[in-house]
Amino acid sequence: MKSTYLAIVFLFCWTLSHLSPSIGQPNGLPVSQLNANKYNLLVELNGQLSQLAEKRGDFKQALHFYRLQIANRDSVFIEAKNRQLAELETRYQTRQKEENIKQLATTNALQKQQIWIGGSSLILMTILLATLAWFYRRIQLSRTKIQQQADQLALMMKELHHRVKNNLAIVSSLLKLQSNRLKDEKAIQAVRVGQQRVEAMALIHQRLYQTDIVTTVNMREYLTDLAQSLMQAYDYQPAEFDLQLNIEQQDLDVDMAMPLGLIVNELVTNAFKYAYGNLDDKRPMLRIDLRPEAIASQSSIILEVQDNGPGINQSDWQKKGAKASFGKRLIASLSEQLEGEFELLKQNGTLFRLQIPHIHAQVQRKGKPLGVIEIQQSKRGMLIGLS
Repeated sequence: MKSTYLAIVFLFCWTLSHLSPSIGQPNGLPVSQLNANKYNLLVELNGQLSQLAEKRGDFKQALHFYRLQIANRDSVFIEAKNRQLAELETRYQTRQKEENIKQLATTNALQKQQIWIGGSSLILMTILLATLAWFYRRIQLSRTKIQQQADQLALMMKELHHRVKNNLAIVSSLLKLQSNRLKDEKAIQAVRVGQQRVEAMALIHQRLYQTDIVTTVNMREYLTDLAQSLMQAYDYQPAEFDLQLNIEQQDLDVDMAMPLGLIVNELVTNAFKYAYGNLDDKRPMLRIDLRPEAIASQSSIILEVQDNGPGINQSDWQKKGAKASFGKRLIASLSEQLEGEFELLKQNGTLFRLQIPHIHAQVQRKGKPLGVIEIQQSKRGMLIGLS
């Protein structure tokens, strides 16, 4: 029996000696597997020893080995559970690493996509900026070209007004030469009045080519020059004459200024010819007003020309309609073309008032701009008008 114990102990030691070198070697078993094998061997060994002790009748020793067998069996179970937990942990860590790798791959792909999007956006922005720069350059060149064309057009307009003024001056000189050869006083006066009309139109063109703005006329300067030139033509000295100018409408389009200038020329000429003959000791007075005015919520321009002569009312003006003078017909025609309404009042002399609708500072009649001189043929003779 003692030899049997020794044989079992020798077998156990031999097994441990052969299992121990395998621990930790590259090709050896894992530590958990070796522990499991060791505990299985101890379970078997303690079982054999418990049986031997029971056969010998040494129940105390048998109980001892049986308890060791049970403890070793529990150790085997615990070792198996530990091994399972280790495997589960290994799988979990492996799965976490795989998830991390996938997440890193996804992040890397997103970063690459963002880099591509950023690069594409930068390229598109560069192309857009280059296109905008090209368009800006084209616009600048177009503006420069338009400005050059505008300057050339303004120069041409100035040259045109200068030539028209010179042509009108030639016509005025021819009329003056013709009046010097006439003997009939009425014919001389008629030619001189025509000369004054031509000079009134020439004065506007002179104003236009002397300024940088070739489409508008400074009415204050124009009407002042026109009134003073007519005063000088009828031998009235500024010290002996009361000339009142109230020009609130400073600038007008040339298409409106031309007919207004002719109307004022006719009215002032008539005043100088007929209003101041029987004033006795009164000082001759002439008032010219040009102002904007809102009537019935409509913007209008009011022209007033007043003298301090004996006066004439509208009924007397209309009574002679069948035999109206050229000046009256011209005033009526120009007022109609301006779409204006005029009235004559006997108020400390003769007061002429003309109301003109003021639409965008340019009046048009039947789609045709004003300011083009034309000769209208009527049954009563030739009529100079503006179409």
